[in-house]
Amino acid sequence: MAQDPLQCRAPLAPAHRPVFPDESAQVSYLTHLVEGLLSVINGIEMEDSEAAGVSDIVSNLIGVFPRSALTALPGDLFASFITGLTLLTCSFGRSAALEEALHKDDLVYTKAYDQLLEAWLTLVQDEEHFPRGCFVQPAVQVFNSYIQCHLAAPDGTRAQVRRLFGFISRACSSM
Repeated sequence: MAQDPLQCRAPLAPAHRPVFPDESAQVSYLTHLVEGLLSVINGIEMEDSEAAGVSDIVSNLIGVFPRSALTALPGDLFASFITGLTLLTCSFGRSAALEEALHKDDLVYTKAYDQLLEAWLTLVQDEEHFPRGCFVQPAVQVFNSYIQCHLAAPDGTRAQVRRLFGFISRACSSM
């Protein structure tokens, strides 16, 4: 059901500077985009086919919009976006681990998870543009979820450790 709106939103996410007459219009557009994204993330059980669309929107949103537009989101919307992104990343990480454990041919969640991790790296590398400490708790939650999904039982949910050292070194050097 949400797939059609996702396909429409993904190309719209990069719409920025040349389209908007001023920063206020850009922030207004971004506000509606983030609100719509949060309603998709929080409102439904996500289908496998929607994972790529959602991760594309997040990637475009974080990769294209200036940091000043993200921090200018009204009220608690930026915090809600980061919370939603945290939960989504952890969920996609668990689904990606399950895909690998089941030896699926189409690694939809793995690709989407990688894209979300790249978006996180972009955010934490630009942390000076955001409120101090706003990424600490979400980064710890994403990191802990990553570890749990990639460790063997009894502490984790996977038998293999994959991409762990690269993620740890990038995450630690960015904080």
